Amino acid sequence: MSKKRLDQLITFNPSRPIKKGVIASFIDMAALPINSRDIPKIGSKLYKGGGARFSNGDTLFSRITPCLENGKTAKVSGLLENVNAHGSTEFIVMSAIYPEFDEDFIYYIARLPEFRAFAKSRMEGTSGRQRVSWQAIADFEFDFPSKEGRKRIGSILARLDDKIKLNHQTNQTLEQIAQAIFKCWFVDFEPVKAKQHLHKLGGNKAQKERAAQAIIAGAINLETIISATDLDILDQQISQVLEKKTAHQTETQRQQLVSTASYFPNELIESELGLIPEGWNVSSLGNDFDIVMGQSPPGDTYNENEQGIAFFQGRRDFGWRYPTNRVYCTQPKRMASKGDTLLSVRAPVGDINKASSDCCIGRGISALRHITTCEAYTYYLLLNLSPIFENFSSEGTVFGSINQKNLKTIKIIRPSHSVLNEFSKITRPVDEQIENLDTQTRILSKIRDTLLPKLLSGEFSMDAKT
Repeated sequence: MSKKRLDQLITFNPSRPIKKGVIASFIDMAALPINSRDIPKIGSKLYKGGGARFSNGDTLFSRITPCLENGKTAKVSGLLENVNAHGSTEFIVMSAIYPEFDEDFIYYIARLPEFRAFAKSRMEGTSGRQRVSWQAIADFEFDFPSKEGRKRIGSILARLDDKIKLNHQTNQTLEQIAQAIFKCWFVDFEPVKAKQHLHKLGGNKAQKERAAQAIIAGAINLETIISATDLDILDQQISQVLEKKTAHQTETQRQQLVSTASYFPNELIESELGLIPEGWNVSSLGNDFDIVMGQSPPGDTYNENEQGIAFFQGRRDFGWRYPTNRVYCTQPKRMASKGDTLLSVRAPVGDINKASSDCCIGRGISALRHITTCEAYTYYLLLNLSPIFENFSSEGTVFGSINQKNLKTIKIIRPSHSVLNEFSKITRPVDEQIENLDTQTRILSKIRDTLLPKLLSGEFSMDAKT
């Protein structure tokens, strides 16, 4: 290993041409992850000639407080081949001089605690608006391994991040599956509408139930049913697609589908929230949920070393299915229990997450727990997808908020217990798989963060194959 300046491996803010006046891929500061490699969402924006420019393989390093301290750093991927993107003026773009060996290695250098401490020590400017220049961090010196050693280090750490990325993608797919079922059942009421249309065509009970089964099984879409005018042709089509869809299922699974369809009523009726299935009711959050409003513990009780109670701080902890606990406290004020729905009550009001463990909740967060033993995940989705926060009156001129009194008055649809229980049977294993993958991701992240400084410092040598 030999000590080198960082600019011997990196080209800072390289030339990445974008034609002025065109719509180009865009990444803002908010999109940069804090504890992961990959950028979850890339937008687009008119390029006016300013800001950072970058391409696949480049590392984006936030140079401004508090983003630098928070760890906002990412490796760019997902752009079209040979296409450049632009972003915040507060990004330092780091590009490998030798991409074959250093593309991954440079990203992990940017994550190295020693380097980040160096960058923070070189920040300049007034309090609250300090930033570091690329020239300052180019002075960083380190005992860099050989080219092959750097390549192996980058590859080892990248494999961990690849698995983390795959877990995230899998969880997003699982979440979308559960949300699609939820929307079908509890927002669009498709099984009920299918039965209702068969009733208009003069269908008997068995035909109505088959239509609902086909919708629930995903064998046919509602538009096909609604557009049909001939009952016999429609029923034959439904029977065929339903038989094909359930051919691989066991008898128990087929009977469960029959049972689930039977729990949906045949009609929609008027309510103060519009049309809802017959037998369902309109309730309120205050009637159906115990609500705990958060209160932040004293600042001097915070730590980041998993000593104390997990502290769910606020808005920045929303985003992923289960929040990543970055801060802990020793004097919690208000607590949420595992499985509670966590709701932001300050701008943006209505962001939703789920407590993955017992945790302290800070100001701006409320915890909602259903008063019955009904599955928590059902209500996580119920709150997440129902447009219940569209019409509330915001309080406050700066942040916007909703207090406990007003929160309790928000109206919600209360489905039948039988339908909710069936939904829970379907979504419970989905929820468990999501939580298992999320737990695995946390473990992988800890392994990566433990290995990173050891590999880069040479404590684990990568200059020779072992």
